[in-house]
Amino acid sequence: MYRRTLLRIVPALALTLLTGVETRSASAQAIPKLLNYGWGQIVANPHYPIVGETATISATISNGGTAPATNVQVKLSFNDWGVTFNGWQQMGTTQVIPSIPPGGSATVSVTHVFQNRTHTCVEALIVGADQNDDLTDDRGQINLEVVNSGETFSYDVPVVNNGPGALDAGVNGQLFFREGQGAPGGGQIPVEVIPNQLHLEPGETAFVHVEIDLAALPPGPLMLRIEAVDQNDPGARNNVVLDIRRTTAYQLHRNALAALQALRPTLPRVAQRNKVRNAIGHIQKSMELRNWKPGDENRLARRAGAIMVYSQGAAAAHILEGLLGEDIGLSEKVVLDEVIRGLCDADRILTETAIADAAGHPAAAVIRKAGDESREQGQYPCAMGIYGLGWLRTLRP
Repeated sequence: MYRRTLLRIVPALALTLLTGVETRSASAQAIPKLLNYGWGQIVANPHYPIVGETATISATISNGGTAPATNVQVKLSFNDWGVTFNGWQQMGTTQVIPSIPPGGSATVSVTHVFQNRTHTCVEALIVGADQNDDLTDDRGQINLEVVNSGETFSYDVPVVNNGPGALDAGVNGQLFFREGQGAPGGGQIPVEVIPNQLHLEPGETAFVHVEIDLAALPPGPLMLRIEAVDQNDPGARNNVVLDIRRTTAYQLHRNALAALQALRPTLPRVAQRNKVRNAIGHIQKSMELRNWKPGDENRLARRAGAIMVYSQGAAAAHILEGLLGEDIGLSEKVVLDEVIRGLCDADRILTETAIADAAGHPAAAVIRKAGDESREQGQYPCAMGIYGLGWLRTLRP
């Protein structure tokens, strides 16, 4: 509960003498808040938390008022979307910021060990303060997941009603790009979200779909923000931020090979270095040019070549996933996780390109969606096998 200053009854003479002071005090406001409803204000270190390893989650709280914000209490929580079925779960203890000066900011941090590799959301919530004159921006939520994409990008974003009453939400999307990508100086373009209006009962979840044609933009990083706004309270909103990197399937294989070649000498045990060497061998086989269409890094040459590329990539990912459970440093695990995700994304790009070339191929698109579901649950080798089946399905009507 927020505690506000109460006007006390004082004798008339004292009230007259203190009129100026009371007026100035009443006009001073403390407004602890999360800028942009959490976008860019919530950070995980490492950027992709590793299952079973300690991660640090930080949130920056600003004071947009003219008076110090004191005794600001912040709770950090996560939601792993149906893996544990526990909804929002607090991480660490509620953090207390003694004071934030007007126009200043302060950062709170907690540590947490995530138990499931899945699409995870993190929430920062201001649950108390001595004074808070604007409650509309006390909550931030962010999902930060890097998704490598080819010429198109598609994703299903969950929207959840965690409130006690029905929610009517409007959903919109914005794609941000840097200078040199599509327009001088960078900028942003609106993105269609389907559906863009939702009615959710308490506890209900719905998925909105976004699909973007990236063909006009050169390779590089992009940022997609999907925002849900309460139609009855425009100040109550949350957003999801996805970091999209447009690339090619073959380039992701190059990246994986280079990362593993640099990582291998740093591993402490011979057995671990041998496992990475075996994974490197699988990736090298997947990169043999006879399996790829000449001059095209998103298309495979033939059925046998596709089987080779998908199977060898999945074999490498399986080996590397086993290494994640071994006694190696956190930075090494981050590299391995990046490589596994990249190989999985490469397979998705190949399948997506084949589906587009087959005029959308509904049957293969259903298979690709099943692969996406496995990918979102962190089951990368499984997803890669499914994507391979999707590619092969495009060969049939």
